Amino acid sequence: MDFTKLTAADFRRITQLLEEKESLRRKIADIDRVLEGYNAGSPAESAPRRGPKPGKPAAAGAAGEGGEGQRQKRGQLKENIIALLKEAGAEGLSVKDLAVKLQMKPVNIHAWFGSTGKKVAEIKNTNGKRVWVGAA
Repeated sequence: MDFTKLTAADFRRITQLLEEKESLRRKIADIDRVLEGYNAGSPAESAPRRGPKPGKPAAAGAAGEGGEGQRQKRGQLKENIIALLKEAGAEGLSVKDLAVKLQMKPVNIHAWFGSTGKKVAEIKNTNGKRVWVGAA
């Protein structure tokens, strides 16, 4: 290879190729380490883990626990929200208040108002609170 005939663009491309080659060598070394773990009879130690670390409690809100995470019957959330808004009257409730009363995350209540809730004409958003304006 005659270095005197190479341009700056050629040197940049060679540098890119060498960096890519080193990256691939590191990946191959990682794969070799995992394979050696299988060879040694303990793949769990070298292979990446999935799931929570041993000894750590499950994430809050997992299915089967009280409150958050439990599935509701179809249309149940709508009925619950409407009942709470009717009970609150003209004062209305904020999304945060609804979330506390329903034992849900506020983001889920916001999502409900963005999809199903916008189809309910009797629910109005006034000053950051949701108000039932339909017949009680």
